[in-house]
Amino acid sequence: MSPSPPPGPSVIRYPVVTSHLASGAQLSVRAEVKNASAQSVDGVLKGKNRKHRILPARQTRPSRTKVVHFSPLQVAAPRLWWPAQVGPQNLYPLDLAFETGGTVSDTSHTEFGIREVTSELDSGHRLFHINGKNIPFAAPANTFDMLLRSSPSARKPNSATSAT
Repeated sequence: MSPSPPPGPSVIRYPVVTSHLASGAQLSVRAEVKNASAQSVDGVLKGKNRKHRILPARQTRPSRTKVVHFSPLQVAAPRLWWPAQVGPQNLYPLDLAFETGGTVSDTSHTEFGIREVTSELDSGHRLFHINGKNIPFAAPANTFDMLLRSSPSARKPNSATSAT
């Protein structure tokens, strides 16, 4: 396999897909586009998920990072992601490409599960629901919010509360 070419002036970072279940699934997709050059870059961040194509045009200013939000996508009959003890971990692909001047500057591939995680407090205990089903957790103290974290820095365990 040949090595991939170096990225162009703009790179794609931290693609995230969030889902809301109601009459199928509504997906929200976002990603960061970082312009590492000293000039403004005109380009298009294109996305593809099997049947869906998403295309917001964006300009990135020199040495800046821009968060790009795609229009919500509707999936009529999604194959849901479940915890291993409950059901299958169905995954979908998401391919992103930032194009500028007819050239691909960077690409990103990730897989995501369609699921909805909610929680509530009941008599001082946090109850989690995944896809509307109650899911009990027995875990260390810093785990209660792990399902609600969305940024890479927030996914790292807190050294003050991590088990040693």
